[in-house]
Amino acid sequence: MPEHLRALLVVLVLGTAVFLAAAAQRAGLPVPPEEIARRRNLWLATTLAAFLSGQVWVFFGLLALILLWFRRGDRNPLVLFLVVILSVPPYRVEIPGFLGLNYLFFLDPPRLVALCVLLPAWLVLRTHANSEPFGRLWPDRLLLAYLALNFVTQIGPDSVTNTLREGAFLPFLDVFLPYYVASRSVRNLQAFREVAVAMGVMCMVLAVIAAFESMRGWLLFHALRYALDVDWAYSNYLGRGAGGWLRAQASTGHSIALGYLMVISLCLLAFLRPAMSQPRVVRSTLPATMSSSTFGGRFGPALVGVFIALPLALLSFVRPSSYVPGRPALAPKPTSLPSMAWRLAALTLCVGLVASLSRGPWLGAVVALAVFALTGPDRLTRAAKIGAGAVVAVAVMLSTGVGRQFIDLLPFIGTVDSFNVTYRQRLFDVSMQVFWQHPVFGSFHAKLNPTMESLRQGEGIIDIVNTYLAVALRSGAVGLALFTGVFVLAIAGVVRSLRSIRDGDSDLHVLGRALLAALAGMMVIIVTVSPILAIPLVFWSLAGLGVGYAQMVRRGPHDPFASASGPRRRS
Repeated sequence: MPEHLRALLVVLVLGTAVFLAAAAQRAGLPVPPEEIARRRNLWLATTLAAFLSGQVWVFFGLLALILLWFRRGDRNPLVLFLVVILSVPPYRVEIPGFLGLNYLFFLDPPRLVALCVLLPAWLVLRTHANSEPFGRLWPDRLLLAYLALNFVTQIGPDSVTNTLREGAFLPFLDVFLPYYVASRSVRNLQAFREVAVAMGVMCMVLAVIAAFESMRGWLLFHALRYALDVDWAYSNYLGRGAGGWLRAQASTGHSIALGYLMVISLCLLAFLRPAMSQPRVVRSTLPATMSSSTFGGRFGPALVGVFIALPLALLSFVRPSSYVPGRPALAPKPTSLPSMAWRLAALTLCVGLVASLSRGPWLGAVVALAVFALTGPDRLTRAAKIGAGAVVAVAVMLSTGVGRQFIDLLPFIGTVDSFNVTYRQRLFDVSMQVFWQHPVFGSFHAKLNPTMESLRQGEGIIDIVNTYLAVALRSGAVGLALFTGVFVLAIAGVVRSLRSIRDGDSDLHVLGRALLAALAGMMVIIVTVSPILAIPLVFWSLAGLGVGYAQMVRRGPHDPFASASGPRRRS
């Protein structure tokens, strides 16, 4: 059997197990079971199309049909976007040109989703009476100014066709549409819950796959690029340390992208904790004929506990409840399993974060955890608990061989792959020399500067593993200010909204803390990685969610507009 088909079987087994657990009533996810089933079917259809199509254009054609089918009646286009970009690697192929054009543009799954889902959503949202016109909010203005600056500075050095393509059309698909749809379509708490659940479940699928890849030393999506016959620079086997530990990637294409997604998902999962941790009334699934007394005399209590109680507990976790409301005689006692389900989900995401062996996301996770803890009630108590937990964790790691190896992986402390830290320091020094040659508006051809040649690596590339440096070199100080200003203003809007909410334990307040932590962690992580793969798609969407949250708090969390339907205004 070909490797990609064997990998498909593993992916289907692992992913289906996660979706089954997520759909269980006792998991406590605050969305209807049909919502999870719909996202499962979308993931399943996308995965099967990728692995079984045999050719990339066939896959894109099938994916377009899948998107058009699932788009019907879906109220949350951002969720469709997130599920698809996390399901398969963003393989990129060139659309042939005509009438003298070499090619039209590079097409990948995220851009296909943008064309099939986000673009129609934008056309509807912009005509809705309750939707803020683009440009009225300050983050909108900075984003528009940033895109306009890149377009204008590309006009001279580049050809007209490439300027229109790279400076206008693709930023519209890759930057504007994710930001706009996220900021305008997610308008109430339930819509935010849908986004958090979709992101959390999909990242748990990635985490389970990453754990398998790490244990087996097998990248499950590596052979897919050969099956689809695409030229792909990512999804390569990367090791870390003298032992050559494999850095898991799942469908993200790179281990840093995987760790980055785990951190964002952990923050959004924190928003779901109050809803998931509420005890739920669930009828026992143990038949009356299978009581412990029936088997106790024959096998003994120990065997009963191991061979009957544990499997039935696992079965009851997956099986839906049979409790009929309105019949008090059948009402069982509440169960606290949903709280355990949240802990299990968080642990799964942490396993995926560790399996990435990416130190930038680890640092971002620490920052996000600190921000989330210190913005809630009883912040001093939370800080003390975090500090005590950190001390205990370090003590445990220092007392074990595996723990000491893990500490040796940490940045600035450990010695494993210290050349990566050295390269980043050299990258900053050399990039600043180039930056000061064009400090205001940057240079479109900054990478071609002879000074940058000292950074060229063995693969023949100059890897600018710092998003802020990449923006500064391309767009100068003005572009960097506009770029970071979008996120700073989104953070400021979330902070203002948090201060206006009196109840620190409300879902609205917890959501703001989760978004604030995700934005802070993201801004730390992108210091260590280029804007590649799904990384920019997610951080523009995250900025849009922050802007949408501030508008939701200003209007009230029960804004009736939660979909693309509703009253229209004249354009």
